[in-house]
Amino acid sequence: MRASGACWASLNLVVLAAIFSGCGGSSGKTAGTEGGSCFPNLTCDTGLTCASNLCVRLSGAGGAGDSIGAGGAAGAGPQAGSGGQAGASGQAGASGQAGASGQAGAAGSAGQGGGAGAGGQAGAGGTGGQGPVSYAIHLGPIQVAAGVENTQCVVVRLGNSAAIHIGQIRNQLGPAAVQMILYTSTDTTEQTTPFACAPFSNVFTQTGVTPLTISENPDETLTFPTGVGVPLGVNQMMRIELHYANLTESDPVTVEATSTLTTMPDAGFQSSASLLAVEGIDISIPPEGTFALSAFIPFPSTLGGAKIFAVTGQEHQWGTSAQLFSASSSSDPGTSIYLDTSWNMPPLTPLQPALTAAAGAGLGLACNWLNASHATVKYGAGATDEICLFVAYYYPSQGPTVCLHTAQGGGGGLNVCCPGASGCDTLGQ
Repeated sequence: MRASGACWASLNLVVLAAIFSGCGGSSGKTAGTEGGSCFPNLTCDTGLTCASNLCVRLSGAGGAGDSIGAGGAAGAGPQAGSGGQAGASGQAGASGQAGASGQAGAAGSAGQGGGAGAGGQAGAGGTGGQGPVSYAIHLGPIQVAAGVENTQCVVVRLGNSAAIHIGQIRNQLGPAAVQMILYTSTDTTEQTTPFACAPFSNVFTQTGVTPLTISENPDETLTFPTGVGVPLGVNQMMRIELHYANLTESDPVTVEATSTLTTMPDAGFQSSASLLAVEGIDISIPPEGTFALSAFIPFPSTLGGAKIFAVTGQEHQWGTSAQLFSASSSSDPGTSIYLDTSWNMPPLTPLQPALTAAAGAGLGLACNWLNASHATVKYGAGATDEICLFVAYYYPSQGPTVCLHTAQGGGGGLNVCCPGASGCDTLGQ
């Protein structure tokens, strides 16, 4: 911008010289005087300036320059016209105003206000403020003498100060444990000292309790699908039921059970989970012999459209395999969805994708045993009895349900689902 101002100053001088030349020329004027020609060395008398070989007084012209470049008239002394050039450079100062538009760049600092959006991360903290929280409850340890079998329970508070949603449950069983069942309870008083309770009977009746998991594996973790979990109230009361048996002849064992419940984000909760247990009860294994059981149990009508996302199976010591099938009907051989060949380490198998409980369809059960004892082994809850049990975890919850199948009664047999059916309150007693 400074170069541009110099050009404008030179142009002004030429224009002014032309004006004076047009008004009278140089005839009759003495060289070096105002209006006369310049001296041969291109100078003029004091106070005059040589412009286009004419001597001119630029102080007045400088005033004219003032009308073009503000502050040009400030040069009242000699070379005032040059001062006018400074006024032209004052226009460069106007370009400095363009620098003021550079303040718009400062407005870019308003982008720093965008940084306040980063403060929105605090909003992310609003999703709960912290990561998953785990709560552990215990039964035992209990010293069990040789040959002793028992089922004991405890009722304890979970210790959660606010309502929560559980996204994972891990059950850990000590030696000699036969089966562990975890419930929520409506009890209002803790019973931290283990007390006698009937095995599995509360799964049938569900009086004052709701079963959440049924485990036989010594270390089993049930992880619910995204958005699925178990809602629990403030300081939720829980019940652990542990069936154990020391089948040794002389050595005492220590048994215990721990259940660890881990939360999921409350904002992510969409659907409650529950369980469907299915069981074939027509078991009679001859001494030192084998036996196979198969049965079909249709999905309860209340579970229509439910999504089964994980399955586990359970047998006792003489079990050699337990397999579960998804079948469209009792005549359909079905598709295998679960297989266990280790009775004391039955896997908990996720189903991906989840199995939809379609109307009219159901589950096919197939269990096999090899009885190494000298006595006939029948169905029962005892450690020396046998079972063919499968536990399927599903959502959305319609409440825990256990269905039994027996071939007795003719035809395709009889299916009884509890709670709700006649006689459920006597089962497991």
